[in-house]
Amino acid sequence: MLLRDILKAKGSKVLTVSVHANLDEVVQQLVRHNVGSLVVCDGEQIVGIITERDILRAVRDPSPLAKIAAKTRMTAKVISGSLTTKSAKSWA
Repeated sequence: MLLRDILKAKGSKVLTVSVHANLDEVVQQLVRHNVGSLVVCDGEQIVGIITERDILRAVRDPSPLAKIAAKTRMTAKVISGSLTTKSAKSWA
């Protein structure tokens, strides 16, 4: 299956959050858009991705989510592909 096929099924809209956002803002966007992850950007540049799993790990911290920067909890090594990249697993 190609990435193009996955995007046809799941949609191609990419939701982002600023590198300056806090985790409370991230949670609000995840819930508002009913998604499990957001691409983290510094201006137009992709600097990471933050997921529900990252948020769950952060709640162990006694600090309120509004005081935790998304950039401290995101995954910085982002894997990307082109529309013709083959998927390692089926998303259908």
